[in-house]
Amino acid sequence: MSDNQSIARPYAKAAFEFAKDNDSLSSWTSMLALASQVICELEVHQSLNTLADDTVRLQVLLDVCGDHIDQYFTNYLHVVAENNRLVLLPFISQGFEALLAAYQQTKVVTVIVAEPLEMSQQESLHQVLASKYHCSIELDIHVDPLLLGGMVLKDGETVLDGSIKHAVDTLSSRLQG
Repeated sequence: MSDNQSIARPYAKAAFEFAKDNDSLSSWTSMLALASQVICELEVHQSLNTLADDTVRLQVLLDVCGDHIDQYFTNYLHVVAENNRLVLLPFISQGFEALLAAYQQTKVVTVIVAEPLEMSQQESLHQVLASKYHCSIELDIHVDPLLLGGMVLKDGETVLDGSIKHAVDTLSSRLQG
């Protein structure tokens, strides 16, 4: 596990507990996603890196997010900024979503394929994963033509790479080495 994920975990847990206790899991999911997106945007990220400290970064973040965040989330951002952790918002958001999925007994599996899956393929994959994990499954499907074929499944930190690109890369490294 990366250091960023470890550092972000208590912030994600605190946000999740507050949102759960205040019946606002959905809105906190949205607000964390928005704040994470703002931090990740290249133009904003580049300008934030040139700013002196998280106090200034926080003001830029609050200005951009505006009316899309509530006072409780604003207070939360102040705490994150006081600890110089604003750049960890994407990791905090990921941790929050993992806690939410566990709470809702849902596992999110990211599926990366070379071409869009037909509905029957999605349903079949969904059934296989639901029977393997014995819980509700949410598929997060992405298309990456560079895979050439096959698919990559990501479940948290577990990655199963059954893509043709991976097979070709593996064969290439074996032939070279």
